[in-house]
Amino acid sequence: MSKIELFRRYIVYISGLYVFSFGIALVARSTMGATPVSSWAYSMSINTPLSYGTYSFLIHLVMIAYQIAILYGHGLKSEFWNIMLQLPFSFLFGMFLDINMYLTQAIVPDSLYACISILLIACMVHAFGVFMQVSANVTMMSAEGFVYYTCKRWNLKFWKTKIIFDVSMVCIAIMTSLLFNFSFSSITRVVREGTLIDALSVGRIYRFYTHRIKFIDYFISWSKNCKNNALH
Repeated sequence: MSKIELFRRYIVYISGLYVFSFGIALVARSTMGATPVSSWAYSMSINTPLSYGTYSFLIHLVMIAYQIAILYGHGLKSEFWNIMLQLPFSFLFGMFLDINMYLTQAIVPDSLYACISILLIACMVHAFGVFMQVSANVTMMSAEGFVYYTCKRWNLKFWKTKIIFDVSMVCIAIMTSLLFNFSFSSITRVVREGTLIDALSVGRIYRFYTHRIKFIDYFISWSKNCKNNALH
C-alpha cells in the first residue's frame, strides 16, 4: 500500500467517524432514544455534568483496556498496536460527538412525525458513517474491537456476540438511568423505539450502500488507478 493510498484511507476513516458521530447525535435529537452502543454514555450524560462525548471516550478507554487484558499472553504482541490505534480515534469520536450535539441543539421535534423523520435520517447517516469506516479499512472502533477480540480470544461467533454486547449496553443504560431517577420516564429518555429501529435498520442500510456506492473505493485507489492508466 502506498503512502498516498494510506493517507486517503485515513481521510475517509476520519470523515466517516465524523459522519458516524453526527448520525448518533441525530438519533439522540430525535427524542426516541439513543443508539444501543452509545446508550450507556447518553444515560450518564443526561444525569451528570459531563458530556455525551466525554462519557463515550471514557467507556471506549475501558473497552481498550479490556482488549489488552484478555489478549495479554495470547498474541498481544501482534495485536497491541492495532488496539492502541483505537485510542486517538476514540478521542476524535468523543470530540466529534460533542461538536455534533452542539450543532444539532436547535433540533427539537414537536410531533411524532418529526421525531420519526429525524430518526430515519439519523439511521441513514449513521449507516453511511459505518460504511465509510469499513471502506477505509484502517482500524476498528473500540466497541467493534471489544466484540472482535472477545470472539478471537474464546472462539465465539461474531454476530451472536455482537447482539449480546448491544443488549448488555442497553441493559446497563437502563440500570444507570434507574439509579439516578427510579422512574419509567428516566428509561424512555435513553431507550425507546429509536434504539430498536437503529439496531435493526443500520445493518440493512449499510448493505444497501455497499451495493450502490462506489465513489469512496475510487477515491481511495485513485492514485493506483492513475498509475495503472499511465502504464497502459
